[in-house]
Amino acid sequence: MPVMASDYLSLTLRINELEETVAELKNDNEEKAKIIAEQTKQIEELKAKLARYENPHTPSSAQRYKKESKSKNSSKRRGAPNGHRGATRPTPEPDRVVEVTADQCDHCGSTNLEECGVEKQVI
Repeated sequence: MPVMASDYLSLTLRINELEETVAELKNDNEEKAKIIAEQTKQIEELKAKLARYENPHTPSSAQRYKKESKSKNSSKRRGAPNGHRGATRPTPEPDRVVEVTADQCDHCGSTNLEECGVEKQVI
């Protein structure tokens, strides 16, 4: 079966398109291979840097990437167990009593003061 001229031209055009596509894909593949090589090199450098700090003989002050320590039992309440008798220091007897009065109000500055209460404080 003879090939017609129009079929020959369309096949030639299609072949040229496919060859261009193959060339583009090869270029993309080469670029990606370069990127992968760079990233592989960077990964190896980072692994080497990390290995320096994970050495068991490295002092803790030089370890930069410490793993988070797990708490023993965070659900357990702190403090004395229930029913434990507390131990509180007794309130001391005062050596002296000092009476402090104000001549004017701290807030408004008024001198017309009325006694509003007494506060006790042990120092």
